[in-house]
Amino acid sequence: YCEEIKKSAADDKRVKFAGSLENARIDEALSRIDALVVPSIWYENSPLTIEEAILTRTPMIVSNIGGMKERIGEVGGLTFRMGSAASLAGKMRMLAGNVRLLESLRPDPSKAVAASDEASRFVRLYAEATTK
Repeated sequence: YCEEIKKSAADDKRVKFAGSLENARIDEALSRIDALVVPSIWYENSPLTIEEAILTRTPMIVSNIGGMKERIGEVGGLTFRMGSAASLAGKMRMLAGNVRLLESLRPDPSKAVAASDEASRFVRLYAEATTK
């Protein structure tokens, strides 16, 4: 599948396949993009990628399902209909050339949630639920 994708984009100079990335360099990578697209097709609770984007003030476009949709509702960003290339393309076109909209979608880093805080919250919720 990857080879097929690479072949189809071979003549498009806008498309770059960067390969893997060391975790310590995520902020550097996110600082070089206009927006992060998370086109997930399953109900993730809240991908770490979204929290990393929040910390780096990177605007996001995510699938309109699960925790991704909820998190974007809390911090700002755009959602598109899961599995719909047309819906995603429409959101990307909306951002293209619209610097004011792009800037308005930069999340506040103070709203990022650390994985350890989220784990502690789940432990508290579980403890409360089991003592009732």
